[in-house]
Amino acid sequence: VEGLPRPGSARYRVLQALLGGKTSRADIVEYVSCSLEAASLEVNRKTIVGALGRERHLDPAFFEAAEETKAKASEDKALYALTARGQALLGDAQGLRLHLSTRSKTGFAKVYQHGDSGRFEAQRTVDGKTHSLGSFGSAVDAAVAYAKALGQAAAAGEAGASA
Repeated sequence: VEGLPRPGSARYRVLQALLGGKTSRADIVEYVSCSLEAASLEVNRKTIVGALGRERHLDPAFFEAAEETKAKASEDKALYALTARGQALLGDAQGLRLHLSTRSKTGFAKVYQHGDSGRFEAQRTVDGKTHSLGSFGSAVDAAVAYAKALGQAAAAGEAGASA
């Protein structure tokens, strides 16, 4: 996905932490450093804090320190949030939680790219059967469709629905 950090990178894992509701520097560092990818890539606290600090210099920036944090950024109580660009890209603006995946080439769970057409397909599994949710022009659009389908399934209380 254009603009989305490389799956498995410290920046990508920070986005996953933010989407998972982690907002303090201490919680983000713990979340990212406990991942399997971090262990295999030797990602440490310094790397994670560095990714948090460098984000403000990137275009587009997907997350930023909260105003009260900018004055005392060295504290583990520093707070971070998605920027408007990060919210738009990751679907948070629609009130959805997109499911990021480091195992998927698209960066999103259950979103696949067709090699022949270049289009993206979202899929979900219900009662052990895979169902297509449609074909989309971007991985983000497919991920939004997947998130909506999961949200509708949860609201309807569907049995057997899975990610």
